[in-house]
Amino acid sequence: MLILAFQSIVDGLILGRLIGTNALATVNIVTPTYALMSAMTVIIGVGTQAQMSIFMGRKSYADAMSALKSGLIARYMSLRAASSVENGVRVLMTLRIARLSPSIELVV
Repeated sequence: MLILAFQSIVDGLILGRLIGTNALATVNIVTPTYALMSAMTVIIGVGTQAQMSIFMGRKSYADAMSALKSGLIARYMSLRAASSVENGVRVLMTLRIARLSPSIELVV
């Protein structure tokens, strides 16, 4: 989370000064999506780790492997869903910035 905060600060400084307020607005819209992806990773990872620890303590290694597979599948699915939302927001904001900036040519 510290890295996410530092990345937001750096993005805000660089984009706000070099490109302008529209780029800064884009960063502020995409950042919560990135935070959601990070939070889902932590939730799935901690849950999978707890299940695996319980099963390994019971010497049920097949169930522990099943919990690991389920965790990896859930992580992949959450990553795909969050990245789809993030990519959609990026495309929409890029088109909006291109329309507002006369110096940028929009090729569709």
